[in-house]
Amino acid sequence: MTEPGDDFDSMLRSSLRQQAGHAPQLDLTSAALKRARGMRTRRRAVGAVAFVAAAAVAVPVGSSILQREVEDSHIADAETSLESAGPAQEPVDVSLARLPRGDDPQVPYIAGDQLIHEGSASTVPGAPADPQDFDAPALVDAAVFTDGTGAWLHDPQRGSLTFDPGTTSSSLPSSGNVSNPAVDTDGSVAWAAKGVDIDGQPADTATVLYTDTLSGQPAYAYTDQLAVRQLTAVHDAVAVFNAVTTDGTRVVGRVDLASSPATVEQPWPHIVSLTAASPANGLMVGRTEDMTGSQRNCQAMLSYDDGSELWRTCEWIPQEFSLDGSRVFAIAADTEGFGPRKVAVLDAGTGETVQQLTTAGTFGRATFEDADTVDIVTVEDGSSAIVRCRSAGSCELATDPLPAVPDSLSSPYQLTANP
Repeated sequence: MTEPGDDFDSMLRSSLRQQAGHAPQLDLTSAALKRARGMRTRRRAVGAVAFVAAAAVAVPVGSSILQREVEDSHIADAETSLESAGPAQEPVDVSLARLPRGDDPQVPYIAGDQLIHEGSASTVPGAPADPQDFDAPALVDAAVFTDGTGAWLHDPQRGSLTFDPGTTSSSLPSSGNVSNPAVDTDGSVAWAAKGVDIDGQPADTATVLYTDTLSGQPAYAYTDQLAVRQLTAVHDAVAVFNAVTTDGTRVVGRVDLASSPATVEQPWPHIVSLTAASPANGLMVGRTEDMTGSQRNCQAMLSYDDGSELWRTCEWIPQEFSLDGSRVFAIAADTEGFGPRKVAVLDAGTGETVQQLTTAGTFGRATFEDADTVDIVTVEDGSSAIVRCRSAGSCELATDPLPAVPDSLSSPYQLTANP
């Protein structure tokens, strides 16, 4: 994510690399690069880029405090052993034209201007009437509340997210610069409104909100000296987020929104950013301050309790856990440009590859239906669909392919935040 007013293209680039400032690792041809950079419509990709392809990954890590090159070398050797230890996985080629049609997604998703949730459809507020109007806000996320549907939209003029409650009776503070949402297991939604207090008045803070209603009083907490970048997870009203201190240091914060007063803490001082978290299962994935040198493009599976490291990978960027915490979806570490063409499902306990998927097109946001089934937005040859893939190796269409908005991974289909 970027600060208010930052150039959106910078946000786009940083959201697809593991650490800003490092040399790009790009496997696209120079012709494709030229085309990608020249496309004005690239600005529509934020839904699948900034908050799908590793919102937390987008947080660039500043100068590392520790320089442990000898330790890094040993860890690298261990990683090589880990990643080659499992059985060879033949990648599954995802081609929309060859896939059979299966059942509709069993997770929340956006189709056009409708949010499909548990079999019911609701109109998403703020959804652009013309998805190809590139000056209009782009719909990138949505959530169901007890009294309506809320939307998160990317503002192409400001390069930031806005929240649209879809009702004038909303009691939530208004802000033109919010974070992505995270959804709890009971359906409550958490997000941060930047630069305002609970009354919507300008303030030198971010307000983390937690609510299941658009019109009631939300639980909230002020982060004070921490500028919130992304909400990584919320579980039992405890939110975990990436943030930056006033001196530019990247940190991970946590706040219990059910406590009074809600206290913001930094329980893992050696962790500088997270890409995914599963507090219910005691796991999270991120970067630690010792990831320097050859480790700068790596991610570690960490214990939620004490931040201790379980395993590390330099091949994949884990993005989202299955509900039971046994699997984690990941994009290729060398992803750059428009979006990933190679993704994988990893065993969260060992880091071994359970399944690899490739496409001639581009993968967008993904989420698990269950531990053995992942849904993923796929764009190929001008068509977009949500594809369901099982760890056994089979894939099918979960939606009918529809014409894709040029250079977009979020329209007409998008997967949304869910527990």
